[in-house]
Amino acid sequence: MITASQTKTPYCVTITNGDTSVYSDVAKERGGKEKAFRPHEFLCAAYASCFHITLCKLLDKEKLSYEQVIVSVDLDRSVEGQTKFLYQCEIIGAIENAKKEELMKKASRCPIGLSLEQTILFEPFN
Repeated sequence: MITASQTKTPYCVTITNGDTSVYSDVAKERGGKEKAFRPHEFLCAAYASCFHITLCKLLDKEKLSYEQVIVSVDLDRSVEGQTKFLYQCEIIGAIENAKKEELMKKASRCPIGLSLEQTILFEPFN
């Protein structure tokens, strides 16, 4: 479970899973200090990290040697009623491009990606 609680800085919250804490803030034009991730950036971070981990697992499973994997994610919310996750992925290593593309396509459907493709509901819990 994730819990968010206020800090002394307006519109800045501490987010914790009980073991690790991070901060979230809003843009200056919305009253924040821009000293931490903005809330929607956590969506990008969740997808980027899951994509990255999934891709590294696929590379390791196929015993493919790589130096680095870099995944970048951004949101496009310019169309009303639609949120598009834009991603870019780079595998640094001596792997054929066709193989890289195949594995990146598989990794793009990581658990977070699959969750975000589903109908999402928000409900209180006890």
